[in-house]
Amino acid sequence: MRTQLENQLLSIVTEALRKLAVQARSSAYALSFFIDPEMQDGPVLCISYNTEENFAEMKTRTSYNEARWNFAFWLLEPSIQIS
Repeated sequence: MRTQLENQLLSIVTEALRKLAVQARSSAYALSFFIDPEMQDGPVLCISYNTEENFAEMKTRTSYNEARWNFAFWLLEPSIQIS
């Protein structure tokens, strides 16, 4: 059984992911959740992702595993931020 906090986080994250572009939603294969405790207004949950299209481009520049799983090769556009 989920706690109230877990239910709230699930709801917030689900709604945020729905706001991603349809293309990104259909080709995203990995999500990253990072809590930045250093933000001025309090902690922020940052959600980043990578897509198959970005992976295909990056694997021409580095190894398969680096391109697919190393966060440094993921999309560098702004992630979803929830405060």
